[in-house]
Amino acid sequence: MQEKLDSWYRPYFQINGNTRAQNFINRFTELLDKNFANILPNQGIHLEKGNKYPDLLNPYVLLLMLASFPQVQVRTLLKRQVKYIMGEINQKFPEGIASGPLFYPEIVCNDEVLAEAELVENEDFHSIKRVSEAVLIYNHYAADPDFLTSEGFNTQLLLSRFWASVLSSQKTISEWVKMGISLPELHVIASETLQLTLNFINSLKRDNSWMYEDLREHNKFSELKETACWKKIIQESATIKMENPGISDMLIIPQKRFIENELPEVISNYFSFVNDGTADLNLLCEIYVKVIFQCFGITISDHFVCLKPKLPAGWEKCKVRLHFRNKTIEAELSSAEISLKNLSPEALSVKLNELLVSIPGNREVCIKL
Repeated sequence: MQEKLDSWYRPYFQINGNTRAQNFINRFTELLDKNFANILPNQGIHLEKGNKYPDLLNPYVLLLMLASFPQVQVRTLLKRQVKYIMGEINQKFPEGIASGPLFYPEIVCNDEVLAEAELVENEDFHSIKRVSEAVLIYNHYAADPDFLTSEGFNTQLLLSRFWASVLSSQKTISEWVKMGISLPELHVIASETLQLTLNFINSLKRDNSWMYEDLREHNKFSELKETACWKKIIQESATIKMENPGISDMLIIPQKRFIENELPEVISNYFSFVNDGTADLNLLCEIYVKVIFQCFGITISDHFVCLKPKLPAGWEKCKVRLHFRNKTIEAELSSAEISLKNLSPEALSVKLNELLVSIPGNREVCIKL
Protein backbone atom coordinates (compact mmCIF):
# COMPACT_ATOMS: atom_id res chain seq x y z
CA MET A 1 0.00 0.00 0.00
CA GLN A 2 2.80 2.40 0.91
CA GLU A 3 4.52 1.73 -2.42
CA LYS A 4 1.29 2.58 -4.25
CA LEU A 5 0.97 5.84 -2.33
CA ASP A 6 4.60 6.75 -2.99
CA SER A 7 4.20 6.19 -6.73
CA TRP A 8 1.02 8.27 -6.76
CA TYR A 9 2.71 11.45 -5.64
CA ARG A 10 5.39 12.13 -8.21
CA PRO A 11 5.77 14.03 -11.47
CA TYR A 12 3.91 12.05 -14.13
CA PHE A 13 3.99 12.82 -17.86
CA GLN A 14 3.78 10.32 -20.70
CA ILE A 15 4.35 10.91 -24.43
CA ASN A 16 3.45 8.67 -27.37
CA GLY A 17 5.10 9.40 -30.71
CA ASN A 18 8.38 10.96 -29.56
CA THR A 19 10.63 8.33 -27.99
CA ARG A 20 13.57 10.68 -27.48
CA ALA A 21 11.49 13.21 -25.58
CA GLN A 22 9.85 10.44 -23.53
CA ASN A 23 13.22 8.95 -22.55
CA PHE A 24 14.43 12.39 -21.53
CA ILE A 25 11.28 13.00 -19.46
CA ASN A 26 11.50 9.55 -17.85
CA ARG A 27 15.12 9.98 -16.81
CA PHE A 28 14.81 13.42 -15.32
CA THR A 29 11.55 12.41 -13.60
CA GLU A 30 13.58 9.67 -11.89
CA LEU A 31 16.14 12.27 -10.79
CA LEU A 32 13.48 14.61 -9.47
CA ASP A 33 11.67 11.78 -7.74
CA LYS A 34 14.87 10.62 -6.07
CA ASN A 35 15.80 14.08 -4.81
CA PHE A 36 12.30 15.06 -3.73
CA ALA A 37 12.12 11.76 -1.85
CA ASN A 38 15.06 12.99 0.23
CA ILE A 39 13.19 16.18 1.11
CA LEU A 40 9.55 15.24 1.58
CA PRO A 41 9.65 12.55 4.31
CA ASN A 42 11.70 14.71 6.69
CA GLN A 43 10.14 18.04 5.70
CA GLY A 44 13.73 19.28 5.55
CA ILE A 45 15.19 22.58 4.43
CA HIS A 46 17.98 22.36 1.88
CA LEU A 47 19.76 25.63 1.13
CA GLU A 48 22.95 24.27 -0.37
CA LYS A 49 24.09 25.97 -3.55
CA GLY A 50 24.39 23.98 -6.75
CA ASN A 51 22.10 21.45 -8.35
CA LYS A 52 21.94 18.75 -5.66
CA TYR A 53 18.60 19.90 -4.29
CA PRO A 54 15.77 21.75 -6.02
CA ASP A 55 15.31 25.36 -4.88
CA LEU A 56 11.78 25.63 -3.53
CA LEU A 57 11.73 29.41 -4.10
CA ASN A 58 12.36 28.86 -7.80
CA PRO A 59 8.93 29.46 -9.42
CA TYR A 60 9.20 26.41 -11.69
CA VAL A 61 10.24 24.11 -8.84
CA LEU A 62 7.33 25.38 -6.77
CA LEU A 63 4.89 24.90 -9.64
CA LEU A 64 6.14 21.37 -10.29
CA MET A 65 5.69 20.49 -6.64
CA LEU A 66 2.21 22.00 -6.51
CA ALA A 67 1.25 20.02 -9.60
CA SER A 68 2.84 16.76 -8.42
CA PHE A 69 2.62 16.50 -4.62
CA PRO A 70 -0.08 16.81 -1.94
CA GLN A 71 -0.73 20.45 -1.10
CA VAL A 72 -0.20 19.95 2.63
CA GLN A 73 3.37 18.76 2.02
CA VAL A 74 4.19 21.71 -0.23
CA ARG A 75 2.66 24.11 2.30
CA THR A 76 4.78 22.73 5.14
CA LEU A 77 7.99 22.88 3.11
CA LEU A 78 7.36 26.38 1.82
CA LYS A 79 6.40 27.80 5.22
CA ARG A 80 9.57 26.41 6.78
CA GLN A 81 11.73 27.68 3.94
CA VAL A 82 10.21 31.16 4.06
CA LYS A 83 10.37 31.37 7.84
CA TYR A 84 14.02 30.32 7.84
CA ILE A 85 15.11 32.85 5.20
CA MET A 86 13.17 35.76 6.66
CA GLY A 87 14.38 34.89 10.15
CA GLU A 88 17.99 35.06 8.95
CA ILE A 89 17.40 38.49 7.39
CA ASN A 90 15.46 39.81 10.37
CA GLN A 91 18.34 39.05 12.74
CA LYS A 92 20.55 41.56 10.91
CA PHE A 93 18.43 44.49 12.06
CA PRO A 94 18.94 46.22 15.42
CA GLU A 95 15.22 46.20 16.22
CA GLY A 96 14.12 43.59 13.71
CA ILE A 97 12.11 44.52 10.63
CA ALA A 98 9.23 42.42 11.94
CA SER A 99 8.69 44.82 14.86
CA GLY A 100 7.10 47.53 12.71
CA PRO A 101 7.41 49.59 9.56
CA LEU A 102 10.91 50.88 8.86
CA PHE A 103 9.49 54.17 7.67
CA TYR A 104 6.26 55.53 6.26
CA PRO A 105 5.60 58.99 4.81
CA GLU A 106 4.05 60.28 8.04
CA ILE A 107 7.01 59.12 10.14
CA VAL A 108 9.99 61.44 10.45
CA CYS A 109 12.95 59.44 9.17
CA ASN A 110 15.87 60.06 11.47
CA ASP A 111 19.37 58.88 10.66
CA GLU A 112 19.06 55.78 12.85
CA VAL A 113 15.91 54.56 11.06
CA LEU A 114 17.41 55.20 7.62
CA ALA A 115 20.60 53.40 8.60
CA GLU A 116 18.53 50.38 9.63
CA ALA A 117 16.69 50.36 6.33
CA GLU A 118 19.94 50.49 4.39
CA LEU A 119 21.09 47.30 6.11
CA VAL A 120 18.94 45.43 3.58
CA GLU A 121 21.73 44.58 1.20
CA ASN A 122 21.35 43.56 -2.41
CA GLU A 123 21.40 39.84 -1.63
CA ASP A 124 18.83 40.24 1.15
CA PHE A 125 16.59 42.31 -1.11
CA HIS A 126 16.59 39.60 -3.76
CA SER A 127 15.86 36.98 -1.10
CA ILE A 128 12.83 38.96 0.10
CA LYS A 129 11.73 39.42 -3.51
CA ARG A 130 11.99 35.67 -4.18
CA VAL A 131 10.10 34.85 -0.98
CA SER A 132 7.32 37.27 -1.94
CA GLU A 133 7.05 35.77 -5.41
CA ALA A 134 6.91 32.23 -4.02
CA VAL A 135 4.16 33.12 -1.53
CA LEU A 136 2.14 34.80 -4.29
CA ILE A 137 2.55 31.83 -6.66
CA TYR A 138 1.55 29.37 -3.94
CA ASN A 139 -1.51 31.40 -2.99
CA HIS A 140 -2.55 31.83 -6.62
CA TYR A 141 -2.25 28.11 -7.39
CA ALA A 142 -3.42 26.63 -4.09
CA ALA A 143 -5.88 29.24 -2.73
CA ASP A 144 -4.95 27.87 0.69
CA PRO A 145 -6.03 30.08 3.64
CA ASP A 146 -4.23 27.80 6.08
CA PHE A 147 -0.90 28.95 4.65
CA LEU A 148 -1.24 32.37 6.27
CA THR A 149 -2.54 31.33 9.67
CA SER A 150 -0.37 31.74 12.76
CA GLU A 151 3.34 31.85 11.80
CA GLY A 152 2.47 32.32 8.14
CA PHE A 153 0.73 35.58 8.97
CA ASN A 154 3.73 36.82 10.95
CA THR A 155 5.94 36.34 7.90
CA GLN A 156 3.37 37.83 5.51
CA LEU A 157 3.09 40.91 7.71
CA LEU A 158 6.88 41.22 7.71
CA LEU A 159 6.91 41.08 3.89
CA SER A 160 4.14 43.67 3.67
CA ARG A 161 5.92 46.04 6.03
CA PHE A 162 9.10 45.70 4.04
CA TRP A 163 7.49 46.45 0.67
CA ALA A 164 5.45 49.32 2.09
CA SER A 165 8.61 50.81 3.53
CA VAL A 166 10.49 50.44 0.25
CA LEU A 167 7.78 52.10 -1.82
CA SER A 168 7.29 54.87 0.75
CA SER A 169 10.84 56.15 0.32
CA GLN A 170 12.06 57.72 -2.91
CA LYS A 171 15.61 57.35 -1.61
CA THR A 172 15.21 53.61 -1.20
CA ILE A 173 13.47 53.19 -4.58
CA SER A 174 16.30 54.98 -6.35
CA GLU A 175 18.83 52.67 -4.69
CA TRP A 176 17.01 49.54 -5.87
CA VAL A 177 16.75 50.93 -9.40
CA LYS A 178 20.52 51.48 -9.38
CA MET A 179 20.90 47.78 -8.55
CA GLY A 180 19.03 46.91 -11.75
CA ILE A 181 15.64 46.25 -10.16
CA SER A 182 12.70 46.87 -12.50
CA LEU A 183 10.46 49.47 -10.87
CA PRO A 184 7.24 48.18 -12.54
CA GLU A 185 8.08 44.63 -11.45
CA LEU A 186 8.75 45.88 -7.92
CA HIS A 187 5.35 47.59 -7.85
CA VAL A 188 3.60 44.43 -9.04
CA ILE A 189 5.21 42.21 -6.40
CA ALA A 190 4.72 44.78 -3.64
CA SER A 191 1.10 45.64 -4.42
CA GLU A 192 0.04 42.00 -4.83
CA THR A 193 1.78 41.10 -1.57
CA LEU A 194 -0.01 43.95 0.21
CA GLN A 195 -3.37 43.00 -1.34
CA LEU A 196 -2.93 39.37 -0.26
CA THR A 197 -2.29 40.51 3.31
CA LEU A 198 -5.31 42.82 3.30
CA ASN A 199 -7.54 40.04 2.00
CA PHE A 200 -6.34 37.65 4.69
CA ILE A 201 -6.79 40.23 7.45
CA ASN A 202 -10.39 40.82 6.35
CA SER A 203 -11.18 37.10 6.24
CA LEU A 204 -9.48 36.49 9.58
CA LYS A 205 -11.40 39.31 11.25
CA ARG A 206 -14.62 37.86 9.85
CA ASP A 207 -14.02 34.16 10.58
CA ASN A 208 -11.58 34.06 13.49
CA SER A 209 -11.51 37.40 15.29
CA TRP A 210 -9.84 36.09 18.43
CA MET A 211 -6.87 34.78 16.41
CA TYR A 212 -6.63 38.09 14.56
CA GLU A 213 -6.51 40.06 17.83
CA ASP A 214 -3.83 37.75 19.16
CA LEU A 215 -1.72 38.10 15.99
CA ARG A 216 -2.27 41.88 15.87
CA GLU A 217 -1.06 42.31 19.45
CA HIS A 218 1.85 39.92 19.01
CA ASN A 219 3.09 41.81 15.93
CA LYS A 220 2.38 45.31 17.29
CA PHE A 221 0.24 45.84 14.23
CA SER A 222 -1.20 49.33 13.90
CA GLU A 223 -3.98 48.35 11.53
CA LEU A 224 -5.46 51.72 10.56
CA LYS A 225 -2.13 53.44 9.94
CA GLU A 226 -0.38 50.56 8.23
CA THR A 227 -3.24 49.42 6.01
CA ALA A 228 -3.89 53.02 4.94
CA CYS A 229 -0.34 53.13 3.61
CA TRP A 230 -0.79 49.77 1.87
CA LYS A 231 -4.00 50.88 0.14
CA LYS A 232 -2.30 54.04 -1.10
CA ILE A 233 0.54 52.00 -2.62
CA ILE A 234 -1.92 49.57 -4.25
CA GLN A 235 -3.81 52.48 -5.82
CA GLU A 236 -0.58 54.08 -7.06
CA SER A 237 0.55 50.78 -8.53
CA ALA A 238 -2.71 50.21 -10.42
CA THR A 239 -1.72 52.41 -13.36
CA ILE A 240 1.68 50.70 -13.60
CA LYS A 241 0.08 47.24 -13.52
CA MET A 242 -2.01 48.14 -16.56
CA GLU A 243 1.22 48.00 -18.56
CA ASN A 244 2.73 45.02 -16.74
CA PRO A 245 1.37 41.55 -15.98
CA GLY A 246 0.51 40.37 -12.51
CA ILE A 247 2.44 37.70 -10.68
CA SER A 248 0.36 34.88 -12.17
CA ASP A 249 1.05 36.01 -15.74
CA MET A 250 4.72 36.77 -15.13
CA LEU A 251 5.60 33.47 -13.51
CA ILE A 252 3.06 30.80 -14.42
CA ILE A 253 2.49 31.08 -18.17
CA PRO A 254 5.40 29.36 -19.97
CA GLN A 255 7.12 30.44 -23.15
CA LYS A 256 5.00 29.82 -26.24
CA ARG A 257 6.08 27.01 -28.58
CA PHE A 258 8.81 25.90 -26.18
CA ILE A 259 8.40 22.27 -27.33
CA GLU A 260 8.82 23.04 -31.04
CA ASN A 261 11.50 25.73 -30.80
CA GLU A 262 13.65 24.85 -27.79
CA LEU A 263 12.99 21.35 -26.43
CA PRO A 264 14.92 19.45 -29.19
CA GLU A 265 18.05 21.54 -28.53
CA VAL A 266 17.61 21.20 -24.76
CA ILE A 267 17.44 17.40 -25.09
CA SER A 268 20.56 17.32 -27.27
CA ASN A 269 22.55 19.55 -24.92
CA TYR A 270 21.46 18.04 -21.61
CA PHE A 271 20.71 14.36 -22.26
CA SER A 272 24.16 13.22 -21.10
CA PHE A 273 23.88 15.27 -17.89
CA VAL A 274 20.45 13.80 -17.19
CA ASN A 275 21.78 10.28 -17.75
CA ASP A 276 24.73 10.67 -15.38
CA GLY A 277 22.65 12.49 -12.76
CA THR A 278 24.55 15.80 -12.83
CA ALA A 279 21.85 17.90 -14.53
CA ASP A 280 20.68 21.07 -12.77
CA LEU A 281 17.43 20.05 -11.09
CA ASN A 282 16.05 23.58 -11.15
CA LEU A 283 16.47 23.64 -14.94
CA LEU A 284 14.78 20.24 -15.24
CA CYS A 285 11.80 21.56 -13.28
CA GLU A 286 11.58 24.52 -15.64
CA ILE A 287 11.63 22.22 -18.69
CA TYR A 288 8.98 19.95 -17.21
CA VAL A 289 6.64 22.82 -16.31
CA LYS A 290 7.01 24.50 -19.71
CA VAL A 291 6.30 21.24 -21.54
CA ILE A 292 3.16 20.24 -19.63
CA PHE A 293 1.83 23.80 -19.43
CA GLN A 294 2.27 24.27 -23.19
CA CYS A 295 0.76 20.90 -24.15
CA PHE A 296 -2.34 21.43 -22.07
CA GLY A 297 -2.44 25.24 -22.22
CA ILE A 298 -2.59 25.42 -18.42
CA THR A 299 -3.46 28.63 -16.60
CA ILE A 300 -4.91 29.07 -13.13
CA SER A 301 -7.87 31.35 -12.49
CA ASP A 302 -9.37 32.28 -9.13
CA HIS A 303 -11.53 29.15 -9.08
CA PHE A 304 -10.46 26.79 -11.86
CA VAL A 305 -7.60 25.13 -13.65
CA CYS A 306 -8.04 26.31 -17.24
CA LEU A 307 -6.95 24.20 -20.21
CA LYS A 308 -6.40 25.14 -23.85
CA PRO A 309 -4.73 21.93 -25.09
CA LYS A 310 -2.85 21.53 -28.35
CA LEU A 311 -0.91 18.38 -29.17
CA PRO A 312 2.60 19.17 -30.49
CA ALA A 313 3.31 18.23 -34.09
CA GLY A 314 4.51 14.63 -34.45
CA TRP A 315 3.14 13.50 -31.07
CA GLU A 316 0.38 10.87 -31.01
CA LYS A 317 -0.76 11.32 -27.40
CA CYS A 318 0.39 12.73 -24.09
CA LYS A 319 -0.89 12.27 -20.57
CA VAL A 320 -0.30 14.28 -17.38
CA ARG A 321 -1.43 14.00 -13.78
CA LEU A 322 -2.08 17.28 -11.96
CA HIS A 323 -2.81 18.10 -8.35
CA PHE A 324 -4.94 21.22 -7.97
CA ARG A 325 -6.34 22.54 -4.68
CA ASN A 326 -6.50 19.16 -2.94
CA LYS A 327 -7.94 17.40 -5.98
CA THR A 328 -6.23 15.33 -8.68
CA ILE A 329 -6.98 15.17 -12.37
CA GLU A 330 -5.48 13.00 -15.11
CA ALA A 331 -5.65 14.46 -18.61
CA GLU A 332 -4.88 12.48 -21.79
CA LEU A 333 -4.62 14.45 -25.02
CA SER A 334 -4.75 13.29 -28.64
CA SER A 335 -5.22 15.31 -31.79
CA ALA A 336 -8.96 14.57 -31.81
CA GLU A 337 -10.01 14.57 -28.15
CA ILE A 338 -9.06 15.07 -24.54
CA SER A 339 -9.93 12.70 -21.71
CA LEU A 340 -10.30 14.22 -18.25
CA LYS A 341 -10.36 11.79 -15.33
CA ASN A 342 -11.18 13.03 -11.84
CA LEU A 343 -9.14 10.91 -9.41
CA SER A 344 -10.71 12.56 -6.36
CA PRO A 345 -13.98 11.57 -4.66
CA GLU A 346 -15.35 15.14 -4.86
CA ALA A 347 -16.60 16.77 -8.05
CA LEU A 348 -14.09 18.89 -9.97
CA SER A 349 -14.73 21.75 -12.38
CA VAL A 350 -12.32 22.54 -15.22
CA LYS A 351 -12.44 25.26 -17.85
CA LEU A 352 -11.68 23.68 -21.22
CA ASN A 353 -11.32 26.20 -24.05
CA GLU A 354 -13.49 28.61 -22.00
CA LEU A 355 -16.21 25.95 -21.54
CA LEU A 356 -16.89 24.96 -17.93
CA VAL A 357 -16.77 21.17 -17.53
CA SER A 358 -17.92 19.54 -14.29
CA ILE A 359 -16.51 16.06 -13.62
CA PRO A 360 -18.10 13.95 -10.85
CA GLY A 361 -15.84 12.28 -8.33
CA ASN A 362 -13.92 9.26 -9.63
CA ARG A 363 -15.37 9.71 -13.11
CA GLU A 364 -13.97 10.33 -16.57
CA VAL A 365 -15.24 12.47 -19.45
CA CYS A 366 -14.03 12.55 -23.07
CA ILE A 367 -14.46 15.68 -25.12
CA LYS A 368 -13.91 16.11 -28.85
CA LEU A 369 -11.60 18.93 -29.85
